Amino acid sequence: MKNNKGFTLVEVVVSFSLIMVVMVYLIKTVVVVSSEETDLVIEQQYSVYQSTLLEKIYSDISVAADMTVSSNGNTITITSKEWVPNNKTISLDNNSITYDNTIYELPDNCEFKSTKYSIVQQENYYIIKINIKVNDKDKIMKIIIQN
Repeated sequence: MKNNKGFTLVEVVVSFSLIMVVMVYLIKTVVVVSSEETDLVIEQQYSVYQSTLLEKIYSDISVAADMTVSSNGNTITITSKEWVPNNKTISLDNNSITYDNTIYELPDNCEFKSTKYSIVQQENYYIIKINIKVNDKDKIMKIIIQN
């Protein structure tokens, strides 16, 4: 009589192979989900950064009148008769925006595009467009200034 209480080597190898295939797909799924979560966190950090900076700028320009916007290199100057010393500057450095002597560092995985900003002038308003890459996606931070 034969004793059939056990696994053959072939059964063990096949079981191990099936488990490994399932594990490879699980690991791949975890890596993809982790990458997407990291991208989402960076997007959220950029949103907070943008909100903080724009809140400060808009709190200043909301109380001013007769504003003009000019630029020189990487510096944008907003002028109003109601401010002392009559202007506010936005400076775009390598990895930060300086506004009103406060430095706002760009979050991780965020950088300026080669054309850092542009200014659109219309009859009664200006639009400052700051070009930023977030996770290799182009974003535009807009500052609208009405006269």
